[in-house]
Amino acid sequence: ARRRKEYAITEAGRAELRRWLVAVPPKPNQRDEPLLRVFFLDQVEPGEALNYLGGMAERTRQPQQRRNTVPRDDGGGLADNGRLTLEYGKRFLAMRHDWFIWAREQFRTRVEGRPQETAHTLPTDDAGSATT
Repeated sequence: ARRRKEYAITEAGRAELRRWLVAVPPKPNQRDEPLLRVFFLDQVEPGEALNYLGGMAERTRQPQQRRNTVPRDDGGGLADNGRLTLEYGKRFLAMRHDWFIWAREQFRTRVEGRPQETAHTLPTDDAGSATT
């Protein structure tokens, strides 16, 4: 009933896929536009900046009712790899959500003139210099 077109990988295509997987280094992300906007938030009114951060926190919130599933068995490992990829996406969105909430509070604290809390503190040596 559905007009579905099936494709199959050729041997040349499989060889190119293998080469790409093992020989070509992944390209780093070129730009993270939401984070780039955070960098420039001082260019807008504080209320607009807080709205942006709050909106991003809302956009990255994962609805509880949404079911993200991957088919159980494809006979070749794609289902297991699909679940790994899906889990990465869920964890990445959860981290982004938490970070935007934290960043909004940091921004609010700064514009209201209260002392800022830092996310992480680096250990220091006896002279007070940061160490890693």
